Amino acid sequence: MKTITKLLASTLIAGTVAVGSTVASAAEITVGLVAGLSGGGAQIGQWMVQGAETAIERINAQGEETTFKLVAEDTQWNAQKTVEAFNKLVSVDGASIILVGGSSPLQAVAPLADQQDIILFNIGAQSPAVAGIGRNVFHALQLSDVDIGVMAKYAHDELGLRKLGVMYVNNDTGKFTQAEFVDKFKAAGGEVVAQEAFNQNDSNFGVQLAKLSAAKPDSVYLVGTPAELPFAVKQARQIIPDVNIVSYAGIESQELLDAAGDAANGIVYSTTYFDPKSDAEQVRMFVGEYMERYGGEPVSPYITYTYDAMTILARALSKTGGEAGTALRDKILDIRTFPVITGDTVFRDDGTVVKAIAIKEIRDGAFALRKVIDPQ
Repeated sequence: MKTITKLLASTLIAGTVAVGSTVASAAEITVGLVAGLSGGGAQIGQWMVQGAETAIERINAQGEETTFKLVAEDTQWNAQKTVEAFNKLVSVDGASIILVGGSSPLQAVAPLADQQDIILFNIGAQSPAVAGIGRNVFHALQLSDVDIGVMAKYAHDELGLRKLGVMYVNNDTGKFTQAEFVDKFKAAGGEVVAQEAFNQNDSNFGVQLAKLSAAKPDSVYLVGTPAELPFAVKQARQIIPDVNIVSYAGIESQELLDAAGDAANGIVYSTTYFDPKSDAEQVRMFVGEYMERYGGEPVSPYITYTYDAMTILARALSKTGGEAGTALRDKILDIRTFPVITGDTVFRDDGTVVKAIAIKEIRDGAFALRKVIDPQ
């Protein structure tokens, strides 16, 4: 476990923040963030830190009584390291709120959060297995059963795909995601001709792709992590050059674009909708702040998930006088609807949300929007 004290910019920010006019004297709220900040998938963790930093800088600049401080811990997406980071953040840093990325890490610490009355905010986990895992868990994004269903129907109805092959990483996320897509694709009227698994960190997919090729699919649904996806995409283009590749939100990373190159073009996938060119005042403010801080537009939904989480927390804390724990949990559910940069976030009783889904495509080496679908 490694504490990140500087990453792309300072990850430790303090200032004044409008989170509770009833606080009599200046108070500091420590927010922990646990994610993979080095190794495979590190860019996703870095995006999460960027979102939190941008939000905290804006909130703290408002000049009220309470301050936010961010402490980010590098867990390399490992569940045990996440538990260690959680314990350190709570016992050493005094964190009362922790932002968590990754399904297995979130599952590992949810029971601890309930025991110690710590609020957890999911900023990246997509497995439906994390729904309802703790009374103190809230989600800044919809879980994958929502957008997988949208993507499966879109693949069949609008892309005209009929014979599907599946290649997926053999972990909990991969197994669930592919199974859900298969069920929804069949329900839409499609046929699944082959399903092949691979291990995490594999780089040679010749055997799986040969079996898929023999089944003659018109499309392949691909699920993996940033460690495997570039290899899988490049080899798929070589072995089944005419096949359509469809995927899920995990495909969206600069790592994939850099490593897969032109082979990534044409992949269609689903993710949470966010339009950085929106005229909405809240979005324009965020994009301006982000560009000033990092020198480019926010390109990943993981940035917006974390920014939204901090915005929600700040508003709810302003109503609790800066009190976290059960008071904060109850206030989030009391307010229920929060207008944020990815659209209105409306919490269910179990802390989950439903939001607009973007169907996107990798086009000319960039992530391009095809369509926005509201699943509600």
